[in-house]
Amino acid sequence: MSCNCTGTLVECIKSYVGPCDLGINTGLIAEQTGNHLIMLMFNGVSTQFTLAIAADELIVLPNTLNNNAVFDMQVFQPDNTLLNDTCYQLRTIVTLSNENAQMPPNPAGTDKKFITVTVDGTTLTDVFFGLHDISEIDTDNQAYLRDVGFTQSGATITALSFGFYVGQVILAKA
Repeated sequence: MSCNCTGTLVECIKSYVGPCDLGINTGLIAEQTGNHLIMLMFNGVSTQFTLAIAADELIVLPNTLNNNAVFDMQVFQPDNTLLNDTCYQLRTIVTLSNENAQMPPNPAGTDKKFITVTVDGTTLTDVFFGLHDISEIDTDNQAYLRDVGFTQSGATITALSFGFYVGQVILAKA
């Protein structure tokens, strides 16, 4: 088995994907914070995209891959090293169950991220905020704009016209 890459190891990953799942759980954990370059090859055609990921976060790909297919995958960290010095073969397996469902992936591009809130109150700190100037926070079907609905200081957002609660999922947009 070969991934046609410079990594010293090859690892197989099986990922169960439902037709309505928003993300594909790779089971891989980011080692570094920043933009990760994902390179995929399928049937001789390669594609690449970047995801802004914080260290120790699960790497979840957008659900845009063919089901029941095998992709050669490389994950380059912000310092341009190969994640775990390993190439991966990602096999997507179709399922109608959502028991393998994961947090939705970050939307296309590197300037948006879904975040699960872990505190109650009006301030929230996240590595993603420190990497980007946030222009909009979407929560509970409501959009809040910078300087009107919230302020940002480095990696901390302070809500002016709403509050955060544990378990809430927000979408931060730069």
